[in-house]
Amino acid sequence: KTTIMSAARMGWEAAGLRVAGAATAAVAASKLQAESGITSATVATWLMDIRDGGRRMADTDVLVLEEAAMVDDRDVADLLTAAAEHGVKVVQIGDWAQLKAIGVGGGFKRAHEIVDGLELSENRRQKDAVERAALEAWLDGGRRTALSMLAEHGRVHAVRTPDEAYAAMLGAWKDTVDRLEGDVHDQIEDLVVLAARNADVEVLNLGARELRKKAGELTGGHTFALAGGERLELAAGDVIRIKRNDYRTRRGGDVDVLNGYRGQVTYASKGGVAVEWRRPADDGGYAIERAWITADQIADGALQHGYAMTIAAAQGLTCDYTLVYGVGADANSLYPALSRDRIATHLWLPADVVESDETRRRLGEAQSDQELLDRAV
Repeated sequence: KTTIMSAARMGWEAAGLRVAGAATAAVAASKLQAESGITSATVATWLMDIRDGGRRMADTDVLVLEEAAMVDDRDVADLLTAAAEHGVKVVQIGDWAQLKAIGVGGGFKRAHEIVDGLELSENRRQKDAVERAALEAWLDGGRRTALSMLAEHGRVHAVRTPDEAYAAMLGAWKDTVDRLEGDVHDQIEDLVVLAARNADVEVLNLGARELRKKAGELTGGHTFALAGGERLELAAGDVIRIKRNDYRTRRGGDVDVLNGYRGQVTYASKGGVAVEWRRPADDGGYAIERAWITADQIADGALQHGYAMTIAAAQGLTCDYTLVYGVGADANSLYPALSRDRIATHLWLPADVVESDETRRRLGEAQSDQELLDRAV
């Protein structure tokens, strides 16, 4: 979607129109800007400017709203009202089959139906023909068919318990990391581990970190106290994910630290950690950015381990390989989880959780790996 918006921007600008973008997440706005050339900000920034009588909408002719299905319909209404006052054309792009708005939702799909909106019909992300066919079946409502196709293709793995699923996923993660070429930033972009629930993400993060620690890939380190009594251990070499927006350029700083960036710790001490990440640059390449995160910011929740992340945090992301823990994922979250990859997605299902007690009593214990897989699907 964002690539197509680059061509659209060229057309609009050739007609003398001023184009701007908006997205719910700061990292999504940054990606829209990098991939389309459209100067973008968060929906919250736009709404604040509208409330404060700012000039953003007045200085815009076309507003592109990215991941529109994830934006609360009340916020969309405020944007559309302001746009109408200034004669601004609003172009919403998104996918209603993926994650929905946290608040009131559904408006994007209905608006798309009313205006007979355009659709992308050709899958240009997944290289694997079976994955493309399975995802097409999923969108047509054949979710069991899609999972069966992926299972027959070796992409769905049934185990008996959550612990077995965690162990298998972490083993696959380590094998993939060892196989991938490039530096840590390449590995972060090429591989992602996903789960629907924060508790599962935490287990997978701690497991991946323990594997790296045992391999001697983490050096130094400090344990930080977090609000609420929890603790976070960080060392040089740790993969992290930023959890708080910090617009430092507005205060004269060199870089903005945006919620959703994934990178690595390069130094850790009692006072904080030095982190670096790679982001898309406006010229089509990449830029390495660095920042110091203080102990107070860490205590306030600015960082978490970034080996694994929630499915919700990964919408809009593209990578080569995806490893997914399926428990707790509904149809609108499992679909984006299974469609992030270019090369391969693998899904783990622990039978003890996904299969009901009544079904297990009726059928008994699975007598083979194939029966376990069929029943998990």
